[in-house]
Amino acid sequence: MDEPISDEEREYVRVATVLEFEYRSESQVSKARIEDLSEGGAFVDVANPEREGDEIEFTLELPGSGEPIAGKAVVVWQQPTIGMGIKFIGLTDEQREQIKFYVAAEFFKSF
Repeated sequence: MDEPISDEEREYVRVATVLEFEYRSESQVSKARIEDLSEGGAFVDVANPEREGDEIEFTLELPGSGEPIAGKAVVVWQQPTIGMGIKFIGLTDEQREQIKFYVAAEFFKSF
């Protein structure tokens, strides 16, 4: 199992948040919570995470954004009973902008 990425190694700013998250893998459809989010990925709080390297399809609704974001992600690390780190793949520019805007708004709320 890989270790979670440290803050120094991250490519994108991330924010602590709690968002409902639904995903589908080869084996299951699950509802979970995102507990931190960045333009590049997220930490998903789920008791039975998928395996590292697995791809998932997801739906994420950002407050105030209207349409849910439907996309794909790959599991980059996981820890049973804790959750999994995912990296978004194949998002459109518009979807990335929605996430980026939400992250920026949440980040600046803390000031």
